[in-house]
Amino acid sequence: MNSHSKQQSNPDNKSRSKDKASSNLQDLLNTSHAVKKALEPQSPRQSFIDELAENLDSNVEYARETMQILEDRKQRVKWTAIGAGAGIYTISIGIVFAKFIKWIFQRRSDDKSNN
Repeated sequence: MNSHSKQQSNPDNKSRSKDKASSNLQDLLNTSHAVKKALEPQSPRQSFIDELAENLDSNVEYARETMQILEDRKQRVKWTAIGAGAGIYTISIGIVFAKFIKWIFQRRSDDKSNN
C-alpha cells in the first residue's frame, strides 16, 4: 500500500484565495481613504519646486546626451562593419583576379610548350 497521501486540488480553494485577495485590496483601499481624510493637503515650498525642476531638467539633458552617445556608438560600429566588409570584398576580388591572371599566363605557357 502507498503510505503517502495525495492532496487533491479543490476548485473552491482558488475562489477562496481570490475572495481573500479582493478582501485584502478592499481593506487597503479603505485604509488609504481614511489616511487621505485624516491628513491635511500640503503645498511644497517654492525652493523645493525650483530645485526639483532643475534636477529634472538636468536629468533630461543627461538622458539626451547618453542617448546621443549610444547612437554615435551604433553608427561607428555600423560603418566599421561596412568598411571591414568592403575591405574583405576588395581583397577577395583581388585574389580571384590574381588567380585568373595566373591561370591565363599558365595556359599561354602551356600552349607555347605544346607548339
